[in-house]
Amino acid sequence: RVNARGEDSYFGHAEKGAMMAGRYLDALGIDARTSERIRRVIATHMLTHAAARDALTPKSLDKFIDRVGDDLAALLDLAAADTATMHPAIVSTKMAEHIAFRERLTARIRERGLRLTSPNSIPPWPHPAAIRAIARTD
Repeated sequence: RVNARGEDSYFGHAEKGAMMAGRYLDALGIDARTSERIRRVIATHMLTHAAARDALTPKSLDKFIDRVGDDLAALLDLAAADTATMHPAIVSTKMAEHIAFRERLTARIRERGLRLTSPNSIPPWPHPAAIRAIARTD
């Protein structure tokens, strides 16, 4: 479907994707804790898109940070990948929106004296310059 802003919308895709991922993760023998985390990130990744789209106040950013907790870095990575696959007519705008959100979020995390970390020592996300380079390839 196309929404009121002219963007493709796939209602329910996050939940369906999480269910599909669960089947594949089970088939691969991935441990339950890791599988649950991956499914949770997939199921909730649209929160990141909504937060990036909306002009969040510092209080709203705090609620977002607290709600997603340890999944924050993974959610941001998935949202960047998801954004990169959007329709060519909107991908640059959406990627710029996503980059701006990451920058606001990172600043807020620092203001709170927190650190954005990713489990298993995986870097939390690509450098914004790398994401900008992806956005320019549309």
